[in-house]
Amino acid sequence: RKLLYMTRRWDLGGLKGTQSKVSTFKTNLRSYYAECTIPAIQRGAVDQNAVMAATNPLSFHETDGGIGFRDKWTSVNYITSTGPAVLDCDTAMERLIVDSNDAGMVGSFLNSAMAMTDARSNSTDPTAAANSAFSAIGAGTSSIHSHVMASAIREIMDEAVAGSSTLTPQDIQAQLMLIQGNRQRQDEWGAGEVMFRKAMRPFMAFLECIVFIAAPFMALIAGMGTFGQRVVGKYFTIILWVTTWAPMFAAVDLFQLTMVQHAVTAMERLHAANHGVPLSSIAGAAALNSELTTWISVGGWMATL
Repeated sequence: RKLLYMTRRWDLGGLKGTQSKVSTFKTNLRSYYAECTIPAIQRGAVDQNAVMAATNPLSFHETDGGIGFRDKWTSVNYITSTGPAVLDCDTAMERLIVDSNDAGMVGSFLNSAMAMTDARSNSTDPTAAANSAFSAIGAGTSSIHSHVMASAIREIMDEAVAGSSTLTPQDIQAQLMLIQGNRQRQDEWGAGEVMFRKAMRPFMAFLECIVFIAAPFMALIAGMGTFGQRVVGKYFTIILWVTTWAPMFAAVDLFQLTMVQHAVTAMERLHAANHGVPLSSIAGAAALNSELTTWISVGGWMATL
């Protein structure tokens, strides 16, 4: 779950400066969407609904329905290999497409995000690990690269809206309030599970020591009639309670995985019937990320009950 969840974490502050290719790509993508795509949407040259549903969102709108806007007259600040430059929207989009296909950049992002979100895998290759996790939930019709790129665009949309010079302060504030509220809910529910998981093993070791130390005394207390039987009953209840923690987490993990698999299957069937969007689209990636964060949060809430 975390391997898939971390593929959307382009909002992590730690990405800035840790991997130059990642931070540069994110900056360029945000600048392009704010200075090229948003004005094009407002002028009617780009259909926002088509952008959200495009199979390949990092493409030119007139050919594939992506965020690219063919315009030689509108300029955007772009960081090239030789330093900052001012490019037209047409040229900047072509460079973004090339940069997005840089395996080193994607691998650097997955490495950084995996470390910062505490995701774990048996594979040392972050791309292979993420692809394996993607296949585990039944999302075989898309690739982890497509999902990462769609998630990147979805995440920078929020930042681009905040930095856009073409939106009113009221529009920006409304968007940011919705974004902040959603993230606070996810963080609050997920934090309970993380805290409990980290404290579980030390606490289990402590209780096992208490159980071991109390065992000889329980043998004596058992002969104290009704009172002794009640104490011994509570003693065994604590033992049973502690031993159920590990199976409980296994059940919660299975529940989360099953629910995400059902959601992915439903989305793919809707797309196959022309009633939904592909997982590689911005809307598809957002829907998948929403399911992941929702069930991770619900699982965290269940684990702390």
